[in-house]
Amino acid sequence: MPIREALRELEGEGVTRRCCRTAVRWFAAVARRLVRNVYDLREAIEGMLTGALRRARSTAEAWRLETAAKAYRRGAVEAA
Repeated sequence: MPIREALRELEGEGVTRRCCRTAVRWFAAVARRLVRNVYDLREAIEGMLTGALRRARSTAEAWRLETAAKAYRRGAVEAA
């Protein structure tokens, strides 16, 4: 997604506000809440993956879950 479209989408969600035609200002409180929600969600997903890995019934299932967890972590790092 091009940056301008992304900024317009964030503006539509109330996370950013256009000012001076070129600058975009982040609303600090909204940004903090958004970041906190993302980390809370990440923590929940990691907990579910860990629990599923503990309950894995076979080596193949454990390997599949571990692969999914690594892909998730890689995606989370790339997005940061």
